[in-house]
Amino acid sequence: MRHSGPNRPLSLSHEARPQASGPRHVLLPFALALGLSLGVAVLVFAGMAAGKWTFAEISRDPSAQFGTPLYGGFVSTLGFAGWIIAAAATGLAALTQPLLRRLMLPVCLLSALLALDDQFMLHDAVLPRFGIPEKLMLIAEGLLCLRAVWPFLPALLRGKQPLLAVALAGFAASLLIDIIVRFDTGTALMIEDMAKFTGITFWATHWFVYAAAALRVVPASH
Repeated sequence: MRHSGPNRPLSLSHEARPQASGPRHVLLPFALALGLSLGVAVLVFAGMAAGKWTFAEISRDPSAQFGTPLYGGFVSTLGFAGWIIAAAATGLAALTQPLLRRLMLPVCLLSALLALDDQFMLHDAVLPRFGIPEKLMLIAEGLLCLRAVWPFLPALLRGKQPLLAVALAGFAASLLIDIIVRFDTGTALMIEDMAKFTGITFWATHWFVYAAAALRVVPASH
């Protein structure tokens, strides 16, 4: 077995080389992208026809359209990006590594759900309008979180998942503050939101590193 020296480029095994993508390889991604594009277009035009919004209100940058400061909501935006990073990384690992599918899919679904919940206030603004109690959504998210984290619990208890441990601690602290502190003070809100943001940051970092390890391409053996 020969190892690549410092000046010798790494060679990829035949299995690891990117394969040419033909019609069969792109059919499902094409259908998903087309469905997403058409779905958003239908939603946009339906909202405009119902007088819910103008196109500029939902397409332009909020600071340009509504005159909010450029820094307005940037912590929330970064948090949304963190959920999306975790969902994308674990979703890719689930699609390409069948052995990891049962582990990664719950994490991917949970991250995507929490991204949508944070961005569109599903549990406290949208779903109650359709008769779905806020607590029901929170219970569903809690159960999905338990399902996603449960397989990693032994490693967590042995201290082998420090990034995930900090993420869960941040979420727990944010939830605890939200339950205990009944009055809405600036300090309590800041501590709660920063604990949650810390949790999201470590959550995204953990799953990005985990997925990268699962997808890492190894040098070919000769």
